[in-house]
Amino acid sequence: MIVQNSGLFFPVPKSLFYFNLDACEIATYVYLKLLEDRKKYVCWPSYRTIGDAIGRSRKFV
Repeated sequence: MIVQNSGLFFPVPKSLFYFNLDACEIATYVYLKLLEDRKKYVCWPSYRTIGDAIGRSRKFV
């Protein structure tokens, strides 16, 4: 699935790497950040959409 974004890059806080998250958890966070409405700070993808984007099952998400 390809998601169009207005920019090529977006910030991810350095502190994310201090929470001992695994790669899939980081991928989930980054995908949600990609979809976030930057003006309202909301994001509402389904579990299935997230799972498809990061290559995991809906139950994993």
